[in-house]
Amino acid sequence: VGISLLIYVMDWIYGVFMTTHMAPSARFVRLESVVMIRVPKPEGFQMKGSSGYCYICVPWISKYEWHAFSAFKDPVDTDYVCFVVAAVGDWTKKLHGALTEPIDRRNCLYGPFPSPFEMASDSDHILSIASGIGITAALSVIQSLADTRKMRLIWICRDASLLEFVLDYGAKFDDDAYSLIFYTG
Repeated sequence: VGISLLIYVMDWIYGVFMTTHMAPSARFVRLESVVMIRVPKPEGFQMKGSSGYCYICVPWISKYEWHAFSAFKDPVDTDYVCFVVAAVGDWTKKLHGALTEPIDRRNCLYGPFPSPFEMASDSDHILSIASGIGITAALSVIQSLADTRKMRLIWICRDASLLEFVLDYGAKFDDDAYSLIFYTG
């Protein structure tokens, strides 16, 4: 037990001091039932591969709560990373309710950490299936591999504003493969 606990504590200390980043001016935009967060990549922040996730702390909502969300590279500016947060729990509903208009506020990021979607780069033909907010993990794979792989997408979404956001925000869909989007709202 002693060695396992020591390894855990050392890993935690490394994470706190080496992979925690302050983002002084993240952009928070409220949509119908989600919040889009666009963060300038802090110094030392490196997303390896096509996808990943980070823990986010939003001090003006709660100073001590960290929540994990899928990260995807901003399709417009590679110096930014984006998160889309669905208002489904207490903390996320509080964040969604606190926004009435787009604002720039600071937040903290812990990560990034690799995603299970990293294995997608080992395949030539990729089928991503997502529902609702799950599109964020699929978007990062689509954005990074669409030029070199055949990308297929099946997405079921009931939030019209999320659907518009993804389609308007520059998602690259493969012209040679199918992208099926089912709007159920």
